[in-house]
Formats: sequence, structure tokens, C-alpha cells
Amino acid sequence: MERLFKTTIESIGIVLLIILINFIIWFVLWAAGVWVLERVFHADPTSSMFVWGTILAAVLIIVNILTIQRMGKDTSSHESISRAFFTLFERNTFDNLTKQLSSAPGFRLIHYLLATVIILLIALLIAFKVEHGYIFIPVFAIFILYLWHSRSRSIRLVAAFYQGNFLINEGRAEDALYIADSMLRIRPKSVGGNWLRGNALYALGRYSDAADAYMRAIRYNPASRKFLLTFIALCFHRMGLVENAIRTYQEALEYNPNAPEAHYGLACAYAIQGDKDEALRHLHRSAELHYLTRSMLETDPDLENLKDSPEFANLMRSLAE
Repeated sequence: MERLFKTTIESIGIVLLIILINFIIWFVLWAAGVWVLERVFHADPTSSMFVWGTILAAVLIIVNILTIQRMGKDTSSHESISRAFFTLFERNTFDNLTKQLSSAPGFRLIHYLLATVIILLIALLIAFKVEHGYIFIPVFAIFILYLWHSRSRSIRLVAAFYQGNFLINEGRAEDALYIADSMLRIRPKSVGGNWLRGNALYALGRYSDAADAYMRAIRYNPASRKFLLTFIALCFHRMGLVENAIRTYQEALEYNPNAPEAHYGLACAYAIQGDKDEALRHLHRSAELHYLTRSMLETDPDLENLKDSPEFANLMRSLAE
């Protein structure tokens, strides 16, 4: 519902701008045309105002219809995300995923149908109650087209994000990167596209590029900071920039004190620096958050400095129970 609300607000802003532009163009050309008809051709003021106003309205309607057609062509060009999927999966895999997302709270069909009915009622009210209001009907048509186009595009992008991360877990990071690039061709400022790109680059060992992708996602949507700071810290960690990693992990914990990945990352970073007390404190916290496992303690080379600590041994035993 929140996604629909945001999309509707965005669409209302676009429609109001289009209405304003249409009205300014119509009024300026109408006033200039009436002046010419009266002064140069000595036409009857009443008839010239009506006839010229109607002609201009018809022209604006045609222009808006052509705009709608152009948007339709743009929609077709955005099918690259589908093509990207169809080269990697069976068609029904993508169709099933988009069908599942269509029933998600932010994409429910009934909400968009209700919004469409409300827009149509407003358009009819303006057309019948406002003088020359009919010239705005194409504008509302653009509004409705944009609303549904935005829904379809958003569903595809969310599906791409989930399936791209599935590919990474399957060891197919190159394919996930291809999906992320397809997402960014559709929406260059896509947070999900940059997030997925960062995940794929991280899996490929390109930690600096991954950090850049995560930072771009934060720049486009600052609210994603609380999720992505830990990923950026991991990139710094893998690049050997331990001080930078510690600062970023700490910043992540300021946004979410119960982020288990950040606690574990801090434990590893402090262990590398030889600060056993802080490392063990954050290990205990990650265990309390049900993130830490015995195998992580046994296999992570970053924790090598802690293995001679009695507290570390106690933590190992507690996880085995």
C-alpha cells in the first residue's frame, strides 16, 4: 500500500505539471490567436475565441495522445529485463515470480484499480464541470498509463532483485551482475539494481567496485543506509582497510544496534587488531542474536588471535550445546 501511495503521489505531481504546461501553452496561444483574429482579420470576438480555443484544444489532445503512444514504445523497450531473465531461466520461472509479487501489499491489483476509477471520476468531473475541461482528458490518460506502467516496472525490478540474489547463492555471480545491469538500464537510479550489483561484485571479489555500488544505492535512497552500511564495511574489511571497516560497522550499529552481521564483522576486525576484549564482546552479542555458529568460530581466519582465550573456548562450548 505504501508503494502505491508513493507511486500515486509521484504520478499526481507529474499530472499537475502536465496540466499546468498544457494550460499555459493553450492560454498563451489562445490569447495570441484571438488578438490576431480580431486585429488583423477583424473576426467576431465571441466566435473567434470559441473556434480558436477548440482548435487549440484538439491540437493539444493530439499531442498528448502521441505522448501516450511514445510511452507505450518506451514500455516495449523496457522489456530488456524480461529478456535478461529468459536467457537464464525458463519463462515460467519469471512469470511465477512476478505473479507472486503482484499479490504483495505494494502491488495489489485492487488498489491500482481503485486508484484508476478515482482518476477517471476526477477526469469526467473536470471534463463536464470546467470550461474547456475536456482538453485535460488526455492528461489523465497519461496519468493512468504512468501508474500502471510504474507498477509493471516495479514488479519486474523486485523480481530481478530476488532472483539475482538467488543466482549469487547458486555461485552464478556473473549472471547476477548481468541482471543488475539490466535493472540499471531500466531505472539508472534503482536502489535494488545497485544493491544487487554490489552483491554480485562482492561475490566476484571486486570489493572496491561493490562498495561504490552500495554507496550509489545510499545516495539515491538515504533510507537504505541502515541496511547497506554493513555491506560497505564488509568491502572495507576484505580490502584490508580495517580501520575504515570498524568505523563503518559502528555507524551501522548506530542505525540498528541489533544487526548481527555488524557485531560479527566488528568482532573479526577487532580480532585482527589484537583487541580481544572488544572482539569477544561483539562475538557474544552476535551469538545472543542467534547469528554466530560454531563452524564460523572454527573456520574464520580473522578469529585466529582469539583461539588461545579461555572465553573463546567457553563460547565454543556454549554453541555446541
